[in-house]
Amino acid sequence: MKFEKSFIISLVLLIVIATSVTASFLYFKYIYKEERIVEIGDCIEIEYVGRYASNNTVFDTNNVTIAKEEGLYDENRTYEPLKVYINPDDKKIPPEGYEDYRTIIEGLKEGLIGMKEGESKTIGPIPPEKAYGKPVTVNTTFNTSLFTFGRFQQEFKVLKVAKDYLVLRWEVKLGMNFTIFPFWENGTTVSKVNDTMVWLITTPTQTENLTIFEEWPNLTTVVYNETNITFIQNPKVGTNTTNPFNPADQNFYKIINLTDKKIIVSYKDQNGTTHTTEWNRTISMARVVNQTRIYNLSSMFFPYLENDISSYGFSFNKLAGEALYYDVKILKVHKLS
Repeated sequence: MKFEKSFIISLVLLIVIATSVTASFLYFKYIYKEERIVEIGDCIEIEYVGRYASNNTVFDTNNVTIAKEEGLYDENRTYEPLKVYINPDDKKIPPEGYEDYRTIIEGLKEGLIGMKEGESKTIGPIPPEKAYGKPVTVNTTFNTSLFTFGRFQQEFKVLKVAKDYLVLRWEVKLGMNFTIFPFWENGTTVSKVNDTMVWLITTPTQTENLTIFEEWPNLTTVVYNETNITFIQNPKVGTNTTNPFNPADQNFYKIINLTDKKIIVSYKDQNGTTHTTEWNRTISMARVVNQTRIYNLSSMFFPYLENDISSYGFSFNKLAGEALYYDVKILKVHKLS
């Protein structure tokens, strides 16, 4: 039986193609592994050994064998891969499903980018400014709102540093203005200052249509003299209100009269019986107050200052001021984009 030459050629090509496809399938299934390179936005798992650049001493590792060899083993610690989020500069929170992955110091993150899954590498020396910053020392200055309950930033200077406490001084100057009350912008002024104390005087910049209680918007007026500031509430007679002086009070009240000192209100109890009571119409405060410039801060407050001082390149971390090396191995790369 004779076959056309073109048929034989086609048959050979078909066999070659089929063989190639099978070989390619087997290669990609059993031999080929996709090369996973660490990029911004990835979540990765690493093994690491941290060393001081100054003397090569190991200060931390998640490798249990090395921890025992270096005398760092802690029986209360779980030695497992470190889960790292390679975050963009403007994003610290890891993606959904990877909440247990953490951000790391800038120098280590930069060294991990571009590494491949399974690759080992020594990263460093990482300078303090890309590691844990500079240590807090005497005369370090920074701004914080910790002592003003988040209302405004003020400059503080470190007078003394110890392991378990810090002494700070509020760096105020005569004539400085602050916005302590949100409705009086720059209404508080430093009237006197010495080494340990500061005197503040508040001058209302608005005396009508103030909102002190959200139940009575624009219904507060102010009078003041050299020593006191008095807030006068002016709710409208005949209107209904909740109790602005006691948020836990679930009763509803009706304003029935105003006197110079009191607000007369009525309410009904659960049985429908009407009762009458009164609230103070005025609230007074001292116009001039003095407060300390010196703050003795226990170490329990250090974490609350960490964000403030880090913006100036400082840190309370024990590794602050140290250049570091990290020996790392990329165990797993999770590509999230």
